[in-house]
Amino acid sequence: MSRSVVFLIGVLISSNTFSSEVLDYFFCENDLDALSCNDSCKKSGAIRFILKDKTATNVLKQLNDDTGNFRSTLLHNCKIIDNKNWYCSELYSDINKLSFDGYKIFQMVDGTYSEQYNFFSKKTANKADSLETDWIETYGCAK
Repeated sequence: MSRSVVFLIGVLISSNTFSSEVLDYFFCENDLDALSCNDSCKKSGAIRFILKDKTATNVLKQLNDDTGNFRSTLLHNCKIIDNKNWYCSELYSDINKLSFDGYKIFQMVDGTYSEQYNFFSKKTANKADSLETDWIETYGCAK
């Protein structure tokens, strides 16, 4: 069964929930482009969101990218007004090490979705005991 068919079946099964229509998903170069979801962002698939109700604290994100990959991700720590206005965030930190590793923000404002992933990527450096880190920023939107 193709991933597109599975995606559409998921849409039909969950039609009795508080969910959004299928939106075009785009990769963006920066946060401002993602927030406005303008023409500089590149189309890269389709996305939809499933919300149980306004009192829920989770949102299910379903992404079907242009390469045929289908992913479902449960977003946590959500504040939901309705299916066109909500906000979810994740913070990556280690209180024992007093370290901050990054964050993710997912939001729908007036029916336009934007997301940003900002985190430290640890990679091994040339020296045996040393780690090198890069700050990674990734942005996306849907409309």
